[in-house]
Amino acid sequence: MLGSFSPFNCFLYFALQVGISVLCGAITSCGAACFLLGAKMTFFFQFGIFMVTTLGFSFIWSIGFLTTCLALFGPQNDVGVVTVCVRQLCCNKRNAPNTVTVH
Repeated sequence: MLGSFSPFNCFLYFALQVGISVLCGAITSCGAACFLLGAKMTFFFQFGIFMVTTLGFSFIWSIGFLTTCLALFGPQNDVGVVTVCVRQLCCNKRNAPNTVTVH
């Protein structure tokens, strides 16, 4: 997937792979909500404002805050990789010495 799990590589992966999908989803949903802004009924107009505002804030939060945290505090090497953790748990149980305590 990433080669080496450095915080910067995780940031690049998110920005290039996941960020594009998040951006396209936000554009599609916001474009659909923009049609509600032209409605004459108050409910539809207010719902359009609610959707555009929610989508805008969630996009800024996911792209701005999440990518910053991923770049600063992201996984390093094998820390936080689920498959490595599971492999270590399974191997440690198999390789544990058979010790018997006699009272």
